[in-house]
Amino acid sequence: PSEHRAGIQLLGARRISVVGVTVEETGGDGVYFGLTARRKAQPWSSNITLDSVVLTRCYRQGMSVTSVDGLHVRDTVLSDTGIGGLGTPPMSGSSTRRF
Repeated sequence: PSEHRAGIQLLGARRISVVGVTVEETGGDGVYFGLTARRKAQPWSSNITLDSVVLTRCYRQGMSVTSVDGLHVRDTVLSDTGIGGLGTPPMSGSSTRRF
């Protein structure tokens, strides 16, 4: 389904900085942070920075955070999520889940 087409997907990533990027008109989330099955010791992402990022007109969500330790978001814009109410729920700017 289109909702799985994230603009940027980080699964079990470490020490990543995304700076000055525009993500627009994705089929799913602008940015998705999730688990990876490849690493059993630490399957979640850690020490991630988004700086001066624009996430706009994403079909599902601007940003979904399901598994990350140390997320820093600076000067980042999330706008026009859900593309006029026709996207995939939850169509929020961002969401987080706690496990």
